[in-house]
Amino acid sequence: MSEANKTVVRRIVEEIWNGKNHDRIDEFYAADFVNVDPSSPEVKNVGQFKQWVVEMNAGFPDEQVTIEDLIAEGDKVVKQWSAKATHTGNFMGIPPTNKKTNMRGITIYRIVEGKVKECVWSYDAYGFMVQLGVIPCE
Repeated sequence: MSEANKTVVRRIVEEIWNGKNHDRIDEFYAADFVNVDPSSPEVKNVGQFKQWVVEMNAGFPDEQVTIEDLIAEGDKVVKQWSAKATHTGNFMGIPPTNKKTNMRGITIYRIVEGKVKECVWSYDAYGFMVQLGVIPCE
């Protein structure tokens, strides 16, 4: 089961994040999906998650996510990732800055019967906003 769950996560990165195929979200995420992200608390279900991914891709259309490591046990997959992107579109009300960004983070997926039921995110949202020039670096 662990290897199958890792395959789900790899496909999500390839097809949704890097491939920008938003229609695949419903294939990979359960209808009762729960998103846990302190930086985006308003994103709580699969519909809101899909909207957030579309908005992220509109703001950063060249974003490429790299899986640095995958660890799986039982129904959980931990993904250590990095992402590079250029802010060329509107994102969260922030007009394009044309700045390049680099992020690193960890996402924990809970996968049941081949679908993601829950994601827990950890990444440096403050550092991301500093890279965009939205928050001054002190």
